[in-house]
Amino acid sequence: MGAPVGLPSSQRPGFRLPHDRVLKVQSDFEDLKQNGERFVTRYFIANWRIEPQGTLGKYAVIASKRLGNAVVRNRVKRLLRETYRLHQHEFSGDLTLIMVARKAMQNKKLADVEREFRFFLKKTGLWVSGAES
Repeated sequence: MGAPVGLPSSQRPGFRLPHDRVLKVQSDFEDLKQNGERFVTRYFIANWRIEPQGTLGKYAVIASKRLGNAVVRNRVKRLLRETYRLHQHEFSGDLTLIMVARKAMQNKKLADVEREFRFFLKKTGLWVSGAES
């Protein structure tokens, strides 16, 4: 599932998550919740909005204390961030996305979370048709 082989590194899509793509301002969270769309999966709740052309999409991952102690919360956030990082090139348009972890995600593996994330993308029409399945 890595970058396409055979392309020079300058033409391969990057899989980094730059810090300027992290959603941090409280008013942005509130605006996305009010004016964005929402989808609930087994493992997370997604709030998203397609940004206008040329606007950089951002992301955020939230894990509340109801999930468990700090170790559990950090693991869940790492899984969601990694899933977003691996699939960031499969979105249609510039997507601003907030993922809120749910308790059912506590003991799941990366493959389970990825499967649910792909389900979310396909169900909401955000999946790019040429992307890998």
